[in-house]
Amino acid sequence: MPISATYRPAITETTPLRIELDGWAAGGADTNGVLDAHGTRWRIRKLDGWHGAPSVRASLTERPGEHGSFDGPAYLEPRTLTVEGIATSVGYASAARARDIVASVCGDPSLGLSPLVVYKSGQPTMRMLVRRADETKTEFASPLIFRWSMMLIAPDPRRYSAAENSQAVGLPQAGSGGLVFPLVFPLTFGSGASGGEMTLTNAGTLATWPTWTITGPVTGPRIVNTSTNEKLEFDPTFALTGGQTLVVDTAAKTVIQSGVSRRDRLFSAQWFRLEPGSTGIRFSAISAFDAATSLTGTWRDGWT
Repeated sequence: MPISATYRPAITETTPLRIELDGWAAGGADTNGVLDAHGTRWRIRKLDGWHGAPSVRASLTERPGEHGSFDGPAYLEPRTLTVEGIATSVGYASAARARDIVASVCGDPSLGLSPLVVYKSGQPTMRMLVRRADETKTEFASPLIFRWSMMLIAPDPRRYSAAENSQAVGLPQAGSGGLVFPLVFPLTFGSGASGGEMTLTNAGTLATWPTWTITGPVTGPRIVNTSTNEKLEFDPTFALTGGQTLVVDTAAKTVIQSGVSRRDRLFSAQWFRLEPGSTGIRFSAISAFDAATSLTGTWRDGWT
């Protein structure tokens, strides 16, 4: 059940610069902050770890008898964030309740990750999934004002667009026409195949993993990254009937149909990401064109 309005009061006054987390919000210190229905005003004084790049996890092997090391795979470490601020209440009771409110934010780690959303005027709204990494601290500065701080960790260090992007395409449709004999000049060649291709754009600075949803009827579907020729290709006999869907989560490396894994039917698993910029995608299949068949790609732009 959701936390009651006593500890998740409605926001009655907001600001373009703010964070939202687990039903709670706070505004930038250079603004009036965020005001909740209890009359408490929440302001942020520090948001460390959000704007900088995370640490790097490198795999180096020492070079025997020589300076330095051999390079190896390198990845970003989880992102650690420190959020600090001030809460100003209208009475003793509301101040005490406000301390309980901030202590309850991401208060139960067994519930998993929560989206931290950061709003900044003139910039994309971004988010990441976080959990509390250490104790939440509060300290009274006066009877109605207290300082608060919390430490968060994001296992996936990317900052993502808050809005999810989506684009769909159908199977290619065979062309029509061709040369007609006897030949009559000027020659008319007819049209080539159309459809089956789309371009997905990652407007961020870091590669991100898409999710693909294939809707039947279709047999032997294939998804190709035309920029790299990497592909996700299914068994030529694997079929979805009309209205059935198959969800391919490239981040989790899962293939699910109606709650059942169909990973075994994915013959070529060249999992590919969407690099910053544009990525060309081609959708095809063993089966012929059907207007009901589609491939939908969903993704979020990613930033370091």
